[in-house]
Amino acid sequence: GMTNSATQQAAWIALAAKAGLATAPCILRVAIEGRSYLLLDHLEGESDPDVLAARDVDSLRVATASLLPGLARLHASAPAPCFDRSKLHSAKRLEALSVAYQALYAELQALSELSGVAALHGDFRLANFLVDQGSAQILDFDFARAGHPAEDLGWLTAPCWTYSAQQAQAFDPVWLIEAYARSGGVEIAGATLLKAQIQAQLL
Repeated sequence: GMTNSATQQAAWIALAAKAGLATAPCILRVAIEGRSYLLLDHLEGESDPDVLAARDVDSLRVATASLLPGLARLHASAPAPCFDRSKLHSAKRLEALSVAYQALYAELQALSELSGVAALHGDFRLANFLVDQGSAQILDFDFARAGHPAEDLGWLTAPCWTYSAQQAQAFDPVWLIEAYARSGGVEIAGATLLKAQIQAQLL
């Protein structure tokens, strides 16, 4: 399918928990009329991206920094089974993109394949944060997949997922790259992050 199945999501949630990435634990997986569903633990906190984006820069950075060590450890993990990534882009949509964008997409795909051992959250953005008293949990493993670590950071900083001027300032690429490295993540070049941001726009 276009996203991870309930079974695949449960495997990714377990992988994230093992890496120490704060997320909602999976309590139960049930099958109803042939379809699987996950029951997740209830967590307190704010998840409305517009409300979160209205917070000050320091608050946003503190919440994000609380997730980065676990994210870095997830990136160092072997990926769990996931959906067919090639289905994220239809041939028709790619044909509609300019030649320059097609070339960039191909370059990013090659970059991902080169470092394909990294396990990605795949949808790492403010809309999937649950923030309570300065610390954050990350939700939604629908798009968890293998790829390059820069893809998660690119998703977080992409203009299409930026809801306020405070958020844009808080998630400044230079700050994020340095904070991620301090948290144990691999070194990511600014140019690589920019490519990942553009890929997020394409998706």
